Amino acid sequence: SKILVLRRREDTVPPPAPTAEPAPVPAEAVDEIDRLLTDPRLLTARLLEIDRKYSSYISDIFDPGAGYSSFEALEELGMVLALMRHYTGSLAGKRMLEIGPGFGLSLLALKELGVEAEGLELSQEAVALVREQGALVTHGDLISPPEAMVAYPYDVTFSFSVLDVLDQPVLDVAPLGALPPAGDLPLALRQQGQQMLRQLARLTKPGGISVHRVSAGWPFAEEDVTNAGFDILEGGISSTILVLRRRE
Repeated sequence: SKILVLRRREDTVPPPAPTAEPAPVPAEAVDEIDRLLTDPRLLTARLLEIDRKYSSYISDIFDPGAGYSSFEALEELGMVLALMRHYTGSLAGKRMLEIGPGFGLSLLALKELGVEAEGLELSQEAVALVREQGALVTHGDLISPPEAMVAYPYDVTFSFSVLDVLDQPVLDVAPLGALPPAGDLPLALRQQGQQMLRQLARLTKPGGISVHRVSAGWPFAEEDVTNAGFDILEGGISSTILVLRRRE
């Protein structure tokens, strides 16, 4: 036949990040976040509005009996944003990347606040849902992030309970729940943690800030942090929060 009728398949894997350098975020677009962070009452009120806006989206994802509180997650985001602003002076014009945004509540909140944050997410299901809500997210893994993202590193990188989520090969030697002290880390676990840090350094601009929260512990030692090219500004391996600056 001389006629060919084709149907374009729906994408099962989201397209890679753009290879062209992204335009800088206009400073006026994120003035609101700097203003809100100077007044905790205003910030709380704004986060409550965002929580109400996305309540049905979140309730469709999480079982009510799971104990997940979207507003508590937003309050944690507010705390991390305050740390970011403290160490950067201003969030105006900053490009942000969240590692492992899951179903994207932080990304959606930042979008509502005028911040053009992007996510790097391993779950294709989560990527599809977050994109349906209008947030920017790329399918990929921190262990081997897309080179298109590495080519244009971010002013701020951050994560919530991601750096302590391990790949299957190390679960047998270090089950989740309570990671051992840095000096007692199994070799496979520490090697994965070191790889995470190296890739995180590639995704963070020299002079940029990287803020992370964990619940189970850190899969690396403090010397691994400095060897990867970061200085510790706040927190540490013995705490649940780590604020890093990428060395110039």
